[in-house]
Amino acid sequence: MVIKSHPTLEHFTHMKSTPDNIALVCKMAAYIGLEKDFVFKETAQRIVPDIGVLQHFSPVPFTHFSMSFVNSMSANERLATIENWRRLDLFGLSKDPSKQTIALINNRNDRVARSKVFAQMLVEDLPFDKMVVIGTNVDGFYSYYLHAFAERFERIISNNDLQELELLCSQLHCIKEADTVAEIMNKALEGSYQAKEFTALNNAEQFTDWLNGQAQTLSEQQRISLQDVFNHYLSYQQMRPLLSDLKKNQHNLQTILLELVKSKCILITNSKVTPDQLTIMLTALARPHCHQVIIGMQNIKGAGLGYVYGWQQWQKIYDSISMLLDNNCSAEQFKKTLTRLSLISTFSQLEHAYLSSALLEIKKMHHAQNEYSQAELVHINERLNKHQQQLDNKTDSQQQGPLKRFAIQVAESFLDAGAAVKRKKIANQVYKDIATQRITLEKAITVLGKLNRNQKPGWLTFSNKDNS
Repeated sequence: MVIKSHPTLEHFTHMKSTPDNIALVCKMAAYIGLEKDFVFKETAQRIVPDIGVLQHFSPVPFTHFSMSFVNSMSANERLATIENWRRLDLFGLSKDPSKQTIALINNRNDRVARSKVFAQMLVEDLPFDKMVVIGTNVDGFYSYYLHAFAERFERIISNNDLQELELLCSQLHCIKEADTVAEIMNKALEGSYQAKEFTALNNAEQFTDWLNGQAQTLSEQQRISLQDVFNHYLSYQQMRPLLSDLKKNQHNLQTILLELVKSKCILITNSKVTPDQLTIMLTALARPHCHQVIIGMQNIKGAGLGYVYGWQQWQKIYDSISMLLDNNCSAEQFKKTLTRLSLISTFSQLEHAYLSSALLEIKKMHHAQNEYSQAELVHINERLNKHQQQLDNKTDSQQQGPLKRFAIQVAESFLDAGAAVKRKKIANQVYKDIATQRITLEKAITVLGKLNRNQKPGWLTFSNKDNS
């Protein structure tokens, strides 16, 4: 049995990634006389999506741009990763000048062979604007990436393959025509600039002067993001006269391309980077008024796990807000959805701005005009403000040195067995207290969330913070 489409599947995007599994369930159900439509409905109501399932989460609106996340972290080899890109049309999306593609590589120091495969894949197959590397052995991954680039460039020169060089330039998002620069600048600066304005600029300094004259209100980070766009245009213009003789101009071509390749790489050496810290770092890369697509790849465990959890929570909050703001929402649905939203114990940087704005609109809804709803909304808003204050007060976001990171990893590996037994004992007690109503659901969620965080790499660091 092969299942290609079904109306129920449209409401459960995580099920689209496993049609063979659903077909197997339907086939088994047929033997006991169950109709396929019934199986679809019952499965859809009870299925729990896997943490690593391929999914493109709903966009998060920020002040001057939006961000979405593609979870492709469970695809840990080349064919599966490229298939994910094709299924979600990420190759086509990366060509859109209004989009900014960020490859988020979650690296692990115990998966060296996999790191080399992904480094080569990023050089040979995948287009992106920036590559952000998190996890462990990020410097090692960077060296594998540069080595893979050097191999591809040498092969191009050896074969005197101009077509392949052009493909490499396109993959690196070199901007070949000034019209594309004008299109990006018009979107970012909300202007109506012509291509001739940029063909007249011959170096980065001239573009900086032009930008200063056009937009004085841009932040330093926004200016850097637009200068990066122009550098992709300038780099190709510098290469254009060299393309007539690749072997003769090999050194100059390699220098230009290598500088461009290095400018795309951002290494986050703190392997314990928090989801909020990572979000802030990624937002700093965004161009004004663009849509930033973060594509998580290589590994699901380690530093990337908390980031995926954060996006899963964002999706739940986004869906809840959509329901609460729906004029067709019944009073019973409104109350249940608001109760679920109020049980979320902590919020992240992803949902803060959106939720703050949405709460103001929800307060005006017809079903919110009662004591219970208003009290719940105040409660949610208080926790939202508390999260922001905690984020503002963080002072330990500095990168850790390699010696300190190694010492923490050794200590964790030594103590983890005893800590796991303790976590299980506490979790069992929480479940018993829930059953006997000795603990509130909100308190249980907080305790279990802390236990869950403490089973990830970096639990020793987190525990020390919690106890300080």
